[in-house]
Amino acid sequence: MHLTLPNVLTLSRVAVIPIFVALFFLESATGQWIACGVFTLAAITDFFDGYLARARGQISAFGRFLDPVADKLLVASALLMMVGFGQIAELAIIPAVIILCREIMVSGLREFLAGLSVGLPVSKLAKWKTTIQMVAIGTLILGNAAHPVIPETIPVRVIGEAGLWIAAVITIITGYDYLRAGLRHMDPPPAAGINTTPRATPAVIGVTGWSGSGKTALIVRLIPELASRGYRVATVKHAHHAFDIDTPGKDSFEHRAAGATEVVVSSAKRWAIMHENRNEAEPALEELLARLSPVDIVLVEGFKNEAHTKIEVHRPATCTELICPTNPSIVAIASDAAVAVGSPAGIIPVLDLNNTATIADFVIAHCGLAGRQEEAV
Repeated sequence: MHLTLPNVLTLSRVAVIPIFVALFFLESATGQWIACGVFTLAAITDFFDGYLARARGQISAFGRFLDPVADKLLVASALLMMVGFGQIAELAIIPAVIILCREIMVSGLREFLAGLSVGLPVSKLAKWKTTIQMVAIGTLILGNAAHPVIPETIPVRVIGEAGLWIAAVITIITGYDYLRAGLRHMDPPPAAGINTTPRATPAVIGVTGWSGSGKTALIVRLIPELASRGYRVATVKHAHHAFDIDTPGKDSFEHRAAGATEVVVSSAKRWAIMHENRNEAEPALEELLARLSPVDIVLVEGFKNEAHTKIEVHRPATCTELICPTNPSIVAIASDAAVAVGSPAGIIPVLDLNNTATIADFVIAHCGLAGRQEEAV
């Protein structure tokens, strides 16, 4: 284990827990002030360990493992000690229980999904929850001991308990979001070696990223790679502007111009259907998928606000920010250079953008496609 500065900061959060716990047994205002200071410093290291790991390029597997564990140990110790020493009112124990249960559930989900190489990134709302939670706990640790410094007209304990309730409400919301994201990956994959017909409901995975990142180039490489392994592949592409695949002057173009809602063009080589939305709303991705012929997998480009899981294409040379920290549907990053994916997206796998086979392996594993391919002929 390489003890980098970020890892030392993370370890320090664990190391101070025995000292933090011992301070409660002093049962004095001095002990509460010191405990509050220790907790505050520990909470600050939670920001700086991730920041320094990204800035110094020192993200490590050990750091990704320990960072969330250290946070949960610190928060659990604080809540249990405050309940034990009566620094939380009886009703305020309820949000404390909610927070602890949510932390256990998310830890279990992360452990399960990590085995599938699937990430469970922290949402922006979850980061707000953590901030409010840390401030509320720090305020409650100080409690009434703050009054010699803070006027007694300011209800420090009530403010802390209110913050804990707010954090608990956000905890329920984010916990439900995480659970919903995790349940999508809990269906058992089909038995290996069984060849079946294309799925009635195909696997769907998107490729997202900023303009110029190489989304289309990746999809164009993935299609033949997946097809060579026996999978039937379809794609859906979102266009952000008016587009037309027809040619003015052609019969099909004239049919549409005359008012036809749909036009089918067919030949021995291929056929196409063109639908005019006219005054209709743009169809959602789910509606478009329902129109496809049976296939094994659909690769989606665009539609980044839809709920399907996605791979983010990120090229540091474009000087754009990662999308994954604010988009919980992103389950992997494909990059052509080292990417600093520390907290909050520490467990999302980073794939080599130039290694198409590895990315295809991830897609097959993530979508549960093993054994679904047809025999190569």
